[in-house]
Amino acid sequence: MKPSLITLLIDDDRDDQEIFSLVMREIYDKAECVFATDGIYALEKIKSNTSFIPDLIFIDINMPRMNGIQCLAEIKKIKRLQNVPAYMYSTSRKYQSLKNVKSWALRISSRSILIPKI
Repeated sequence: MKPSLITLLIDDDRDDQEIFSLVMREIYDKAECVFATDGIYALEKIKSNTSFIPDLIFIDINMPRMNGIQCLAEIKKIKRLQNVPAYMYSTSRKYQSLKNVKSWALRISSRSILIPKI
């Protein structure tokens, strides 16, 4: 039996969550997607279940209440999640200097950041 792949997606767009889930299951039928609609809710979910350790974390940079950069910084303070690969992305053109976002994210241990060509 193949082991499951648990991914945490932190994104305020429910359509993006649904698309992400469909794609993950298409790639790997044992994929399990856990969703949070913003950084604050993600941290509450993570802190309320101390045994929860996803295999991968995907974070939208542009979200209400707590943006993805702030969320990643808080997640990486949690010892059990420090080695979980985190991938940041954005569909917004709001962030003019994505190179600065990449530099900052890598300083807080994000293993990778997805940057679209603008």
